[in-house]
Amino acid sequence: MRKFFFHVHWGKFEPDHEGTELPDETAAMLAAAQFAGELLRDGPRHLLTRTEMRVEVTDGAQPFFVVRRMGEARDPQPRANDL
Repeated sequence: MRKFFFHVHWGKFEPDHEGTELPDETAAMLAAAQFAGELLRDGPRHLLTRTEMRVEVTDGAQPFFVVRRMGEARDPQPRANDL
């Protein structure tokens, strides 16, 4: 098992200092996709700020996989009753 780190960028940088042991890079990429989905499910309104959400996966070196999501509204600002 190798240790992988899932760093979050969503308006601010939140490094993963503990890491998670997984069998390989494929398992880490799948875990990143699931983690990003959980972040969006728990805080979807953050996308209204047009802030990009990224989950970067590393094994201690450079990121080898990145999940990115960003909301983009057609209207310049959300309407009050939409919030």
